[in-house]
Amino acid sequence: MGTPHIVGITAADQWLYCNPFEDARLSDDEIAVATVLERKGEYVHGGNSFYSFEEGCQDQYLIIILKEAMNTGKQSRPRHGYGQSGDEQT
Repeated sequence: MGTPHIVGITAADQWLYCNPFEDARLSDDEIAVATVLERKGEYVHGGNSFYSFEEGCQDQYLIIILKEAMNTGKQSRPRHGYGQSGDEQT
């Protein structure tokens, strides 16, 4: 019996995700890193972007307010226009 690995994700007998690196027997974190590296390689060779600058900024902003909430014990909420997918700052 080998090491457990992720084949994919199913719900109601329907495949929602199939692991493209199944033969490598990677953990979920390793699959995430491999996917980023694969997509970044495609991008530098003329492919589509998969993680925009805007998405990166939004993620960083959410990390900042989460850390603020953890450090202060107070509930933090994104300011209007930040951390809300599809919305622009107003």
